[in-house]
Amino acid sequence: NHLGEKAHLFVVGDAKQSIYRFRGSNVALFRERQNAYAKSNENQHVIAMNINYRSGKALLSDINYLFSFYMTRSHGAIDYLDDAEQLFYDDVVDLYGKPYENFGVYRAITPKGSNAAETRLIEARAILTDIKKKIEEGYLVYPKGAKPRPCTYSDFGILLRTKTAFADYQKVFVEANIPLNNKLTTNLSDVNAVMALISLLRLVDHIQNGADIPLEHTFASLARSYLYRYPDNKIHEILTAEDVGEAIRNDDIYQQALAFAKESANWHLSTLFTVLLDRFHVMEKLYSIGDVSDNFAKIDSLYGIILSQEDAGEGLHDFLTLTSLISQYRLEMKEDTVFQSENGVDLMTIHASKGLERKIVYLPVCGNKLAKGNSAKPDYDYLAEYGFALPNYEVGEDIHFSHSMSMFPKSLLPFDDEEEEINEHVRLIYVAFTRAENALIVVGNDDATKEGLYEVFNRCPHYVEINEELLAQMVQRGVLPLGFVKRY
Repeated sequence: NHLGEKAHLFVVGDAKQSIYRFRGSNVALFRERQNAYAKSNENQHVIAMNINYRSGKALLSDINYLFSFYMTRSHGAIDYLDDAEQLFYDDVVDLYGKPYENFGVYRAITPKGSNAAETRLIEARAILTDIKKKIEEGYLVYPKGAKPRPCTYSDFGILLRTKTAFADYQKVFVEANIPLNNKLTTNLSDVNAVMALISLLRLVDHIQNGADIPLEHTFASLARSYLYRYPDNKIHEILTAEDVGEAIRNDDIYQQALAFAKESANWHLSTLFTVLLDRFHVMEKLYSIGDVSDNFAKIDSLYGIILSQEDAGEGLHDFLTLTSLISQYRLEMKEDTVFQSENGVDLMTIHASKGLERKIVYLPVCGNKLAKGNSAKPDYDYLAEYGFALPNYEVGEDIHFSHSMSMFPKSLLPFDDEEEEINEHVRLIYVAFTRAENALIVVGNDDATKEGLYEVFNRCPHYVEINEELLAQMVQRGVLPLGFVKRY
């Protein structure tokens, strides 16, 4: 310590849960630190903290069996056969008591969809059906150190690699009136109500400030929007007129915008926005596109951006310049919509689930693949003779990158290492499996995708079959309610 006295140094970590490579984490650091310390200090000790107090004994047995084949030095960068890596149940404490039959890892095989979007919905509905059945039949879950009790919605969790399918799950569960806890991130630029508003603001800015806009495109966008709903033949008639500009200026849309632009010429941006909402019946007409509360929240988020711009001394033209730059540079205006219920099914990414636990965890196959060519790839290149190469969006040049980057320091390019990307995927799946307390159910039907969830099972030398009589009993009791399901 600072007094020169000997002190203890504790280094704590779990290499199997190293899943933050995008933040610079490196699983090799665990090994290097341990080896270096062993060489420099003969009194060093490694204490394996591998007693698991989350999952039941049968579930841990399944996880150990599967990952002894799935997680290796060459596939996951961890030797799961090492005693320090496997998980053990504390038989002395014995949190769950006798080994109940419904603890373990299961597969729920669903029909195959014709495309990814259809497959996501099939898996979402299969999970929904299973949860409804368990709730209706009073399916028992087993809390640690307590008596079994009928399950509630809060006992279930659904884990996905990314938020891509969150909207699909939200839709399926809302339609079934089942509470689903999740944080849905939306790009405001993709919301119809927001895009109609921005088009309307562009037209007002064009009239007020002479802003250079693609008038025909802006008009067509407004005419087709939920605010006006012009039929195609009327839009075609205006846009094919001999003098298109005059035809647009004579239309009601332009005339309404013209009157509003004159009235609001000296207004603050926030005042202009709120009066525009009322004058053009923006909120009243939301019923025609559905999801009124959600669209209201998105418009409210846009208003928050406007207030921030106004606080910085910006006006309408400055705000619209910002939205143009966001589109030009392929950025996003993100807004989070949080859905939270005290008794709700939890939908979250695997990263967000770390440190959490649920009685029953579902892993959809379609939502947990290792996506190739993902956004981790950089939008730049590095050439030894020129340095960094960046695309010039302003002049519309497309730069075709080699991604060889042989001269780039490898320590700064974790995203260019395909092997380590696969290794982290293996560890991510491990984190997902170990969130379950009672049961882990893999839902889907994909035996072909490399590094898909089925590879966890395919790497095992055999499947453990359930005999038909036991299977029928378990289906009848609701333990295995989804079609033909086999252990492993």
